[in-house]
Amino acid sequence: MTLEVGKPLVESKGEISGAADIFEWNAEETKRIYGQTIESRFEDTRVHVYYQPVGVVAALSPLNFPAVLSARKISTALAAGCSVIIKPDMITPGVVMEMVDICRECGVPPGVVNLLSGDPPSIAQQLISSDIIKKISITGSSRVGKLILKQAADKVQRVTMELSGHSPFIVFDDADLDKAAAGAAASKYRNSGQTCICANRILVQEGVYDEFVEKLKGVVGTFKIGDGMDEHQITMARNYLYGPDGAFAMEQMPVRSSVRVLALREDNPKQFRYVADSANTASTLATGLLTSKGRISTSAAKDADQKTILEAAQEKGYRTGLVSTASLTDATPAAFAAHASHRDCQSTKNMAAINPIQAKTQQCNRDLKKHGGPGSIAEQLATANIDVLLGGGLTFFNQPIEYQDNSRLNILEKAQSHGLRLVTTTNSLQSAVNTGQLLGLFANGHLPVEWRGENNRRAELITTDEQGKAIFPTPFSCEKNPSHKGTPTLANMTEHALQALSHNNDQGFFLMVEGASIDKQAHKRNPCGQIGELHAFDQAVTIGRQFAAQQPNTLIIVTADHGHAGQIVPLPESYQAASKAIQLAQYPTGYYAVLKTLSGELMAVNYATNSSPQGQWEMHTGTNVPAYMEGPGLDNVPILIDQRDINYLMRRHLKLP
Repeated sequence: MTLEVGKPLVESKGEISGAADIFEWNAEETKRIYGQTIESRFEDTRVHVYYQPVGVVAALSPLNFPAVLSARKISTALAAGCSVIIKPDMITPGVVMEMVDICRECGVPPGVVNLLSGDPPSIAQQLISSDIIKKISITGSSRVGKLILKQAADKVQRVTMELSGHSPFIVFDDADLDKAAAGAAASKYRNSGQTCICANRILVQEGVYDEFVEKLKGVVGTFKIGDGMDEHQITMARNYLYGPDGAFAMEQMPVRSSVRVLALREDNPKQFRYVADSANTASTLATGLLTSKGRISTSAAKDADQKTILEAAQEKGYRTGLVSTASLTDATPAAFAAHASHRDCQSTKNMAAINPIQAKTQQCNRDLKKHGGPGSIAEQLATANIDVLLGGGLTFFNQPIEYQDNSRLNILEKAQSHGLRLVTTTNSLQSAVNTGQLLGLFANGHLPVEWRGENNRRAELITTDEQGKAIFPTPFSCEKNPSHKGTPTLANMTEHALQALSHNNDQGFFLMVEGASIDKQAHKRNPCGQIGELHAFDQAVTIGRQFAAQQPNTLIIVTADHGHAGQIVPLPESYQAASKAIQLAQYPTGYYAVLKTLSGELMAVNYATNSSPQGQWEMHTGTNVPAYMEGPGLDNVPILIDQRDINYLMRRHLKLP
């Protein structure tokens, strides 16, 4: 809408919300389409009044409020039981096309809501003269209204018209000139001056004319003329999904900060590393303490356990939950409920292995129970008394415990013996409502991603021809990943976790939700996998925000554990122009993809944090990450924080030590 009409993005969002309200209002009014029974002047006669659909409605919608005015016409016709043909203005067809598509997606039968776009006079004439059309609804100018009324008169056609006004703005000597100037500016400039009640002339009494003009100039001088989407052009995922004019749910949260990401050296914990991994950063979020790469809530070098916020919440009587698209034994969920010298200590089979690239202080055999350690991450999770665990990792739980204690249980059976109910399918998850503690394992490892590249394409190395010219990969789109079919979405799991944790619970709860594969797909140079997982994560954020709207004491913090590979770079045409200018081949190093975005634009993405072609995966980066926050206690959050501050905010909200 901002692209078509030119109104600021905030006004476009408000209009879309208003259009949805109109649909809801008319839907509710269908319950109140009552007939009447009227007493007749004859004793043996009653008069009954029935309201029936008039038939097909032709609706002509203007450019200034394309969503609200089209919604008013379409939803009113549907509520009355009429099919409708909507004709949007030629300048703003896109918004109305989207609305018609939404009607179709919501189950409106084919042929009930229809759209015609094109030359207004010829379309209007055909519609009005058609015997199919039984009613005309128009919002437009008085001039056009007169023309349509003349054409409709030949058939005595039903016509409802909302026509433009002729609106003077009059300022008298005794007016409050500050308010008058503000009112005149709002009336004249709102929606770029395209409203039915826009002031088309301003009449000012002579005695205050000069002063009013100066005040009006002052108000108008503060206006900013520019692109309505200026503040929203940020990430690759949003560019792909929404073009330049969209925003994720998380970006609409009222408090934002930039978060520093830090790691310690394992061999010298007094020194920092500026590129981290998911293990040490998740551990910092969970404990409020820094540690070294690979560690799961244990201290660098000394391997001391660091108490997590989940453990502290349990001690105070809060319910707890972990939800992830990764294996539940993976770094981030593990860091909130387990303690390990390294993230690789996921299951019994990992514990005895020696990893030659890890420090001696981070070998998993240090955590063996026979050495006085806590055992594998899977076994720790199985006995951690967590109320809701949802994700992947069945393979890691379906292994023997380190030693049997004469019980001969594997880790999965041990989890069940501690009260966790196992579910492994979407259907079994949906049926497990308020049934006690829950362990959902929906894949052997990580959950399959929701999206993939067209024909499974990813970023590719650029090659050259015999003349040394770069051969760029052809553009491709993203598509749904068929392997994800039957797997619960992150939003599904989040919604179920919130229901389970809040049911009959006056104390409160702590829930961590992770969209793990945003990072994992970056490692694999799979831009569509990244975009789809970020989209899935934002849908989970939406579920959380809807819950918080009903429970105002809810604190939501959305952040990332570290920076990822992948950045938006110029399209091939820019490199080709540079090559031509300097007579040398110019092209990006690393792996390159050109995506066809949903809005029809092209966007190039590049991965170049590891050597090509032998580098098998991309590395993390050391950039700051965002934090989006909503809820109580956020009045004085600085613009720059680090991950320890996020832990502090969570602990303070839960009143934990």
